[in-house]
Amino acid sequence: RAFSFAHGSASRVARRARGSERSNAKLTVDVLHAAGALPAAAAAPEGDYKHAAPFDEALHQLNNATRPISEDDVVTLCALVRRLAMLAGDDADLWKALVLTVVRRRFHSRSPEARADAKSEAEDEAALGDGERLIFYVAFVVILHLLREDGHHGLAAKAASVLCSLAPLAGGSRDTCTLLELAAYDALQSTGLNQQRAAHGHAAALAAAAIAFSSDAALQAHPPLLQLVEGAAATLDSDLQLVRAPASDAAASGGSLMSTLHTFVPHNDRGSSKGESHRKLAQCIAEMLVWSRSRAAGEAEGFARGLAALRTLEPSAAASAAAAERSLHAMQAAARRLRKELNASARESGFSLCTAYGLDPSSVTLRMLRRGKAGDLAALATAARRAGDERMLKLLAARNADPDKAVKADSVQALQRSWQPLAEEGEAVDEVRALELQLQQATVR
Repeated sequence: RAFSFAHGSASRVARRARGSERSNAKLTVDVLHAAGALPAAAAAPEGDYKHAAPFDEALHQLNNATRPISEDDVVTLCALVRRLAMLAGDDADLWKALVLTVVRRRFHSRSPEARADAKSEAEDEAALGDGERLIFYVAFVVILHLLREDGHHGLAAKAASVLCSLAPLAGGSRDTCTLLELAAYDALQSTGLNQQRAAHGHAAALAAAAIAFSSDAALQAHPPLLQLVEGAAATLDSDLQLVRAPASDAAASGGSLMSTLHTFVPHNDRGSSKGESHRKLAQCIAEMLVWSRSRAAGEAEGFARGLAALRTLEPSAAASAAAAERSLHAMQAAARRLRKELNASARESGFSLCTAYGLDPSSVTLRMLRRGKAGDLAALATAARRAGDERMLKLLAARNADPDKAVKADSVQALQRSWQPLAEEGEAVDEVRALELQLQQATVR
């Protein structure tokens, strides 16, 4: 019995260790692309994929696949998507079924399109997908590799274009920027710049990549990247126009809100220049490409000058690397200022509440809380409780109070019990006190 107990305990510990190892796997952009480059495993006996796995059966496997939590899971999922693409061949209907399945796995109740088109709870539950972000990314990576292997595959190119178009609707800004990073990484891999980074270091590869992708023609060879870059640049320009609009114009537009793209847009602070991962190189180039297509960046001091200087450099010249680094730093500084402008406006509007609270707790107002999102509000409440901030906790409690929906006082006695002394003339009144007085006034109207 003692041996059985010890053996059982050891087995449970081993299972927990394996589970921890799997769940803590870092599924980076490098891992996804390495798995996406692998050929489909377990080929059919005579190389005929249609006899090995019918399309419907493989699509059913994709529709029921669980979220990848290890590198082995990613390799298996990539092989499945590759097999589906091979089975689809030149059949547009099969490709359509594949893309719709991938998008449905990603679609979730809080996606922009789900909120815009919500009609009834029954319809929502029937139409919603699983919110599986990683499956969406893996499918996109596999299609990118198929395009690189067969650039004339029209249906694969169309599938990539559809995924790029639907990413903002099915998953939001985060998906758009993740696909942008994946596409930039693929472009760098196909041009040998990732390999150059591995051989000669980050600085040399970054200078070469900045010069190579500074021309408009360079993006034409990578249609998915071009589509994502132009879409992100247009969104950033729209956000900046909204932020800079006069208050009267903002009121006339019905209180339109900016996107959250500024939170996830690629920038040069992500990733490490010393590690083996090429993520930082992809982020730097994606940032340069997005802002170079932005009208606002073209008007910003230093950006246009840095981009023009990059386009005059020759990749083979010895002095080009240092000049490219200087130009890129000027462009990054200009992009950082624009991003800072968007971030500041987002905090003032009630987004990024925890960031605003960490910078200055007194800057968070009741108006900001009323426009905040559920996740931000929950995290802010946790931070306020931890800090013992009574003011913030009162603001959070008063967030849903609406004077227009106040219950009328049913008697003079009830009104006396809850009476709040009125503010004296010239007395400073904080937001909570002002709201309490508004509610009191509403109960006696």
